[in-house]
Amino acid sequence: MGWKRDLRLRDIPFSVLSEFGGRYLCFDINTPAVKEFLTSASNEEVKILLSTIIADFDEMFEVFDFECWFWDVRNPPDNWEEELLRIRASKYASDSLRRSIDDKLEELQSAKRKRVEQDVKKKLVAKRRKEFQSNRDYLLLALIERDGWVCNHPDCDSQEDLTIDHVIPLSKGGTDELGNLQLLCRYHNSLKNDKLPSECA
Repeated sequence: MGWKRDLRLRDIPFSVLSEFGGRYLCFDINTPAVKEFLTSASNEEVKILLSTIIADFDEMFEVFDFECWFWDVRNPPDNWEEELLRIRASKYASDSLRRSIDDKLEELQSAKRKRVEQDVKKKLVAKRRKEFQSNRDYLLLALIERDGWVCNHPDCDSQEDLTIDHVIPLSKGGTDELGNLQLLCRYHNSLKNDKLPSECA
């Protein structure tokens, strides 16, 4: 497996190849620009050109190799975002690679935002549950005083295994206020689950 890229440096066309684990830098000496350069350039100019290429050689191959395996990444490393930004900033990154990296960065940012939102939601739920538990005895006594010790389901008058139910579930905007609470037996609470009253008919 290998790849080939055609580049220009100081208006000199050359090709960079990677095949079977080897890395090669190739000039087509039949190209007019290359012929003109080789016949007219001084030794110092040739040295400067080669030094420039050699200085960029690792970056060049790294970017081109990256473009080959970028599409197959299933388990990205922890520093994946930093790596994407570094490759994107390279002068050897093609426009299509930059666009693909931009798409991947947006995907990573979206996933990060989702994780943050989930973490915030979990903390809020934990805080609410803690507050609810601290007021549970008071709320239970208030419910018994208001409705009696009986299941609030219209087709049930059980007084066994009663639980506090949120009429409008917390997940759908309900609160822990007394007006949003009722006593249900465990059976009817399980049937109601996370539904709104209108969904239980």
